[in-house]
Amino acid sequence: MAKTTVIIGLILVAIGLVAYFGSEPKPLIQEDNIQQGDSTVSTKLPVTALIPAFFGLPLVACGLLAFKDAWIAHAMHAAACIGLLGSLGGLSNAARGILKDEPNYRAVSYSFLMGLICTVFVGLCVQSFIQARKRRRQQGNHDASAVGNAEGTTP
Repeated sequence: MAKTTVIIGLILVAIGLVAYFGSEPKPLIQEDNIQQGDSTVSTKLPVTALIPAFFGLPLVACGLLAFKDAWIAHAMHAAACIGLLGSLGGLSNAARGILKDEPNYRAVSYSFLMGLICTVFVGLCVQSFIQARKRRRQQGNHDASAVGNAEGTTP
């Protein structure tokens, strides 16, 4: 699951970078220039386009931490929490954006994509947690039966 976390984190970073560098700069009109009669307009790329990358980078960090056995449980639970926040944030932002009078379909699509990817990731995390719990139970039963057999009794 650590590899999956890193890959999904990198996908989110890539989506954020594509959204940021592929977006049109917002015009910024400076109040000082308007009062002086100068109509100079500067432009600025929207930082909000990087939101998928802001979720992707911590996922990559959690995935890299999960490669160490001592950190795997904490890292994967943290990654699942980040994924859940990304899912809720992305899908709610997409729903809110589509309901606007003049929706920005590009921004809505990136928000929806982030929410969808994070939702799938959280589902994979839950499935992985369930499988890990089953493995621990089976190992516990196997260890108990081995101890019972060594003592001459059966569990």
